[in-house]
Amino acid sequence: ILIGWVAGLVPVVGELVFAVSFIPIFFSALIAVFIALVFMVAFTMSPAIVGTVGEDTLEVVIQSFSLAWSQPWRLVLYLAWMKISVWFGVMVLGALMASALGLVGWACGLFMGMKLSNMLYAAGMYLPFDVTQWDFDFLVAQYSVDMMEFLPEPAALSGVDMWSGRILTVMLIALTGVLLSYALSAYASGISMIYVILRKRKDDENLLEWEDEMLGEEEPVVEAGGSSGETEAAGETGGGNSSESG
Repeated sequence: ILIGWVAGLVPVVGELVFAVSFIPIFFSALIAVFIALVFMVAFTMSPAIVGTVGEDTLEVVIQSFSLAWSQPWRLVLYLAWMKISVWFGVMVLGALMASALGLVGWACGLFMGMKLSNMLYAAGMYLPFDVTQWDFDFLVAQYSVDMMEFLPEPAALSGVDMWSGRILTVMLIALTGVLLSYALSAYASGISMIYVILRKRKDDENLLEWEDEMLGEEEPVVEAGGSSGETEAAGETGGGNSSESG
């Protein structure tokens, strides 16, 4: 932007200078494009970098440039596979949770009937989605669950139905939070494992052994202390035995 502003401001000379220096301008733009890609890498991988090695912002910048430059295709493939795995896991867990809700609707509806229908209808009034209908697309197959399949149509709502529906709304929001938290935790675990693998690939450094190495340094100290303590105890015992023998 600055170069274009100067070239447009200066008559005659501006156009000539721009044409002559176009190659440096182009490579500057190419570096800017690479920095934009590094920003995307940092935006994705910075939680994993900070969480695994506990470093500061400078380490995040260095590792982001290193990942984007030395391991681009692995980074893209691993992230794509991780997102597919997280999506599949969320779909499976969502289908299982929906099946559980369908079972609740059928089993409890055997005796609750209209009461359960009214509660679900009241809960749906406070939620932005239909709590009774769940559809899952697994690409090769579709799975649907309808909680109202075995329940009668809801009737006029009483005060008890409204308050029960409000409480049920909170419970359904909490269950939705369980599904979302699973997705976020799976994603966080995925990017952490990706960073561990790529760090091993590019730096030949196994981050999984860091804690073991630290514990390995502390253990001999403890054992040495214990050994010396045992030696002293043995010496005292030996001294006592020798004095008794005397």
